[in-house]
Amino acid sequence: MSEKTDKKTPAKNKPAKNRMGLLQPFASLKLTVWLLLLFTILCLIGVLLPQRPYMIWTPSISYFEQLAIEFFEARQMGEAHMPIALRLANYINPYDMFRSIPFLVVIVLMLINLIACSIDRLQKLLKSFKAPMLRLDSTREKSFRNAVTVKLPSAGIDQVENKLSHMGRLERSQEGDITYYSSERGRIGRFGVYIIHLSVLVLAVGAMIGVLYGKRGILNLYEGESSSKFGLFYSRQRLDMGFKVTCDEVEVTRYASGEVEDYLSFLTIQRPGVQPEKIKLEVNRPYKSPEGFTLYQSDYGTAMILRIQDLESGRIHQARLDVESKDSISVPGTDMKVIIESFQDDRMYGPRLELRILHPDGFVEKPLLLLNYPAHDEKRPNARTKVTPAIIEYTGLQVGYDPGVWVVYVSFVLFMIGLCVAFFMPHRRLYARLEGKRLVLAGVTNKYSDSLEEKIKKIARELGEAGRKK
Repeated sequence: MSEKTDKKTPAKNKPAKNRMGLLQPFASLKLTVWLLLLFTILCLIGVLLPQRPYMIWTPSISYFEQLAIEFFEARQMGEAHMPIALRLANYINPYDMFRSIPFLVVIVLMLINLIACSIDRLQKLLKSFKAPMLRLDSTREKSFRNAVTVKLPSAGIDQVENKLSHMGRLERSQEGDITYYSSERGRIGRFGVYIIHLSVLVLAVGAMIGVLYGKRGILNLYEGESSSKFGLFYSRQRLDMGFKVTCDEVEVTRYASGEVEDYLSFLTIQRPGVQPEKIKLEVNRPYKSPEGFTLYQSDYGTAMILRIQDLESGRIHQARLDVESKDSISVPGTDMKVIIESFQDDRMYGPRLELRILHPDGFVEKPLLLLNYPAHDEKRPNARTKVTPAIIEYTGLQVGYDPGVWVVYVSFVLFMIGLCVAFFMPHRRLYARLEGKRLVLAGVTNKYSDSLEEKIKKIARELGEAGRKK
């Protein structure tokens, strides 16, 4: 006998089988707290430090790498430490925190933690549903604060099951002269929080799709200029949108003080085989194309162009001018090149621009342009060209393409459903014990306990001559 007992003892003490597998270490609320703390710290860094994403992750050296170089050079720590510093600057980049590897790692760990905790608690919830309903015996009755005892008339006994069945799924069991009842309603209310968890996961999937497959960039168009491609952020690549955008006009309104009140762009959207579409683009009123691209009004400005007239043929050519560049500028439609010699502000005449125009036959012109006096170049001797400066306006459009936006919308719908289920669908269980003409009622709920207590009292009043709280 003792041998059998000894053999069975280890089986009784054997721990429960772990169904979580590799997720078990992540099903910890302590891990959740630490991850939330770390997430908060990284967000604070991203908020307090200036984020310069356009200067980072480009083929040239990043902003933070330059800071690291200056830091080590200033403290004369030597070049031997530079490779480590630059590697750290690439992986831990506080000046582009929300795209840095530490931030993404924390996000992934939080999602894994959410999945693990949800599965762990969902298993326990489903197990509780499979367990048999409790019996409201005299011992358990004392643990219920809302227990009510009522003396039933003869007619009220026949109505007990009918009343309790209205509270949900009814179970009945008999033990001698005692009848036990239990009814349940609103199991779905226990799943509200898991629907919210699912919405967070779907939101993360949508965000990942946007990060991996989404595109963001900038498109600057001068008045009268058209383009179907925009330059991507973090890259020198240009992406075709599938339609052409033409800037017809840039309109800037100002207050009496001269400060800008508003600016907007009048654009023409052209698609092959389709009638051109005229749109007005304003700040906070983007244009969403059927191709999935969104155009935002983000900037505006002015630029200088040169109108170069060939005095022999009378033809006029235009060249856009970058006064900060020292490179030669090709004049479209000709073989001429323009080089900026100097650009300065003259105290007497205002902005002063000295150019050098190179002709294909080697002839060189050196026009001096005064922007406040456009006709000044007409007095230049031995001139082959007449050069007139002009100021034109341009619009700065930010272009976005996010294929994950519909997934984000789905997550929002799931989140709202989860909130409604969690808050407006309480899970209730009602227990009853019938001994002769004596009926005891009690119940439990995961929310709105006062409402359940009032419901129990109402059933007692309807079934009995008088109800009283025990």
